[in-house]
Amino acid sequence: MKTADTAHTEGSSAFAKAGEQESRAAELELRHVSKSYAGQREPAIGDLSLTVPAGEVCVLVGPSGSGKTTAMRLINRMISISGGDILLGGSSVLERDARELRREIGYMIQQIGLFPHQTVAENIATVPGLLGWPKQRIAARVHELLELIGLDPQEMTGRYPAQLSGGQRQRVGVARALAADPPLMLMDEPFGAIDPINRARLQDEFLGLQQMVKKTVVFVTHDIDEAIKMGDRIAILREGGRLAQYDTPREILTHPADEFVAEFVGADRGNILGALYAQALQAKGFTVMLKDNVGSSEIIFKALTAGQIDMYPEYTGALLSAVAEQTKAPTSADAAYQQAKSFVEPKGFTLLEKTPFYDSNTLITLPAYASEHHLSSIADLKPLGKRVKMGGAPEFATRFEGLIGLKQEYGVVPTLVPISIELSYQAIEGGQVNVQSVFSTDGQLLGGKFKVLADPKHVFGFQNVAPVVKKSVVAAEGPAFAETLNKVSALLTIPAIQQMNKAVSIDKQSATSVAAQFLHANGLS
Repeated sequence: MKTADTAHTEGSSAFAKAGEQESRAAELELRHVSKSYAGQREPAIGDLSLTVPAGEVCVLVGPSGSGKTTAMRLINRMISISGGDILLGGSSVLERDARELRREIGYMIQQIGLFPHQTVAENIATVPGLLGWPKQRIAARVHELLELIGLDPQEMTGRYPAQLSGGQRQRVGVARALAADPPLMLMDEPFGAIDPINRARLQDEFLGLQQMVKKTVVFVTHDIDEAIKMGDRIAILREGGRLAQYDTPREILTHPADEFVAEFVGADRGNILGALYAQALQAKGFTVMLKDNVGSSEIIFKALTAGQIDMYPEYTGALLSAVAEQTKAPTSADAAYQQAKSFVEPKGFTLLEKTPFYDSNTLITLPAYASEHHLSSIADLKPLGKRVKMGGAPEFATRFEGLIGLKQEYGVVPTLVPISIELSYQAIEGGQVNVQSVFSTDGQLLGGKFKVLADPKHVFGFQNVAPVVKKSVVAAEGPAFAETLNKVSALLTIPAIQQMNKAVSIDKQSATSVAAQFLHANGLS
C-alpha cells in the first residue's frame, strides 16, 4: 500500500520524545445545542447535549449527514449557533470575541492546512504571533514543540511544507495546534488522508502524546475502529445531529443503546463467526468466553499477541494486508492461506483449516446503470473515468483493496463518495452513487436486485476465514478442539453465510440465535 506519503520512513521516535509538560485543559459542555439553516426543513444539529471532561478525548462519529463537523465548527464559532449554549471551562463561548476564542483553541483538519509559503517554524508560530508573544518566547516554544513531536529543530525549522513527507506535515500540524497551549483541541478527520500503515503509527503517536499533555480533544471521524482506538468517550450521531449514544468505547461495544448503534459499530456482523465457533465448542463441553467487537484486524491481533484472547476467526487476506502489512496480493486462495499461516506460526500461533466461503469487498451497481454502460467487470468502468460516483468507506481511498488497486490493476479512477458501511445499500438505491463497495456475502445480494461487477484481477483479494489459535491452547485442549472448529469451518459456504447474514441484517434476527439454528441444523449443537 505505497503512496507518496509512504515512499520513505517517518522516523522511529515521532511524538515519543516529549518530556514533562505543563499544559492546560478545560471541560467542554454542549447544552441543548442546535443549528438550523434557512430553507432546510430539518436542522443540521438537533438538541445536542454532552460533556467532555477536561483532559479526555471525545470522538464524534456517525454516518454522512449526522452533523459531526458542523458540531465541531459550532464549538469554535466558525458557524453561528441557532440554539442552546456551549461552555468551555464553565464559561459560554457565546460571550467571547470569536477571533480571540479561536486563538485559544487548537484546530487540525484532514488537509492539515499548513501555509505553503511559510517555513515550519513560521507555521508553528502562527497563533503565538497573533497573541503577541515575544520573539524569544516563540522561538523557544517552536523548538520545544518540534522536540515534542520527534522532529529535529535544527533540520526542520527552515523547511517548507513541500519539503516534508505527509507524516511530517501531519506532525507539524499537531505542533501548530498545540503552539499556544490551548485548553481544547479540535481535530477534524486529522489522519483521514494518510495511508493505513502511517495512519496507525500517527494514531499511536498522538495517543502517546495525549498521555503527556492531557488536552481536552474533540475528534471527528467516519471510522468506528478509529473512534474506538482514539476515544475516551464516543458520541455516535444519527442523521440530523441527534445523539444516539455517548459513552466509553467498551460500553458502546458491549451495550449498544439501540439497533442503529449496534449496526453502526458492526456488532451483528462481527458476532456471527465468533458465535458459530464459540457455540460449537461449548456444545462439545469446552469452556468458552466470547469477547465481542474487540476491534479491527490490527487491534484484535494485538489482543491475541498480548494474551487477552486465545483465538479468533480471521480473514486470510486481511491478516496479510492489515497485520502483516503485505502490499502484494496473493495469487490464489491457497497461497493467501499458506502465507497467512507462515506469518503466524513463528509467533506461537497456528491457522486451522480455512472456510470454503470467502468474504471480500465487491463492487455493485443497479442493473439499469450496468445495462446503460455495458458493465460486467470492473474493467468496464475505465472509460467512464471520474463520471463514476463510487461509494466506499473512507479507508477505501487509501487501501490497495480499494482505489489504489483499482487504478493500478484496471486503470479505473472514479470519484469517491465516502459512505458509511451501514448506509451502503441506501446510497446505491437512492442514487447517491452509481457504484458501491459492499461485502460479497451480504444478504442483500441475494435475489438479483444488484449487478455484481467481476474482479478477474482479484484486487479485493482472497478472504477465506480461518481460526487463528495459540499453539499452546490447541495442544492443551486435545484433538477434539481443533476438530470441532474445522467442522464448523467446512460448513461455511458462500450460500450458508449469505443466508445467515440475510437473517441478521434484513430479517433482524440476533447473531446468537442465527448461529444456534445453523449449528443445530448441521448436527453440531
